[in-house]
Amino acid sequence: MAKKTVATFRSGDKKAGLTRVIYPVKQADGRMRFHKKLISSDQLQSFLSQRQK
Repeated sequence: MAKKTVATFRSGDKKAGLTRVIYPVKQADGRMRFHKKLISSDQLQSFLSQRQK
């Protein structure tokens, strides 16, 4: 994975099998907001592939 991933890890979440994902969301007025989300590792792959589109 050469590209920088949108996921950041905290050790506690990683032990629980969860990934804390921080991703930018473009708002209607053109500003960027960052959303945080906790998802499990199997959902992470589908989440990342959605973000690439």
